[in-house]
Amino acid sequence: MNDDPDSFDWSTWTPTEEATLLFAFDGGGRVLLIHKKRGLGKGKINGPGGRLEAGETPVQAAVRETREEVGNGVGRRQGAIKCR
Repeated sequence: MNDDPDSFDWSTWTPTEEATLLFAFDGGGRVLLIHKKRGLGKGKINGPGGRLEAGETPVQAAVRETREEVGNGVGRRQGAIKCR
C-alpha cells in the first residue's frame, strides 16, 4: 500500500477496515493532537487513533490507541462520545 495520500483515487476508495480517532479537549479549548509517525497520513498531525482489534468497540479502540500513542489514558469523560 502506498502511504502517499496524494496518490490515492479517493473518488473510488472503499474502506476495508474499521478505525477510530479520538479528539480530547481540555477545559481551556485545547485539543490533544499527535504527529503521525507511520501508515496513511505519516508526517501529518491528527488525533490519536487506529484500527479496531477483534471484539473492540470504537470507544475501546480510541482509549487503547490513545494509551499506546500518547502514553496516557483517557481519564473521566465528560460530555458525549460520538462514534460515526
